[in-house]
Amino acid sequence: MQNPISLRDIENLKKLAKQAKALHPGLSHAQRLNLMAQHHLQARSYHEVRKWIARSLEQHYERKDSGVVYCKLCRFSFVPGVAEDSTTHEKRHLNFEDALFSLGALPAAHATREQRKREAHNLIHSAPSADEELAGVEQLVNAWYDRSLESAIGNGDWKKHPSLAEYSAMIVPTVEAWLRQSRVLYLSKYGCNRGVIPEGQTTWVQPEG
Repeated sequence: MQNPISLRDIENLKKLAKQAKALHPGLSHAQRLNLMAQHHLQARSYHEVRKWIARSLEQHYERKDSGVVYCKLCRFSFVPGVAEDSTTHEKRHLNFEDALFSLGALPAAHATREQRKREAHNLIHSAPSADEELAGVEQLVNAWYDRSLESAIGNGDWKKHPSLAEYSAMIVPTVEAWLRQSRVLYLSKYGCNRGVIPEGQTTWVQPEG
């Protein structure tokens, strides 16, 4: 296998193996997985593909103490030798792979968000004009948005997550405390959509039902 392999390839193999049941009724699901691995990934078996995946995932790992690793792509700490941990990680990692493939980029990680928030607060508190305060508020909202989107990706709800403009309207109950000079500018630009994200909260949650 020369090209980088991902968990998305594993999911595709599973779908192909399921679809191949009509063409190969005499084969078990495991046998069809082997067949799809051979045809589509030029692997000797599905087991070999799983080995490729393990090596591919390891490139994202940062080793911590006591056998814990931190996956830099999906921002998740776990113990690889614990089956439940590995299963949880793969599910989350797949969500991040899907989001990265569709969006072209992932939201900023925690350290970057915190730096942007500090800069935003400085801009807001020292702003001599409404326009400059608005720039700081928008940077703050962007940092909140990235955290909210990261949460939605981890939960698998990212396709339904609001756009930045939609989120900016939903976050008014929380952000309006920072709109001392720029309230009119902010509301004219983004509007206000109360009742979606409660005051004091910054994370969008998929509505029930």
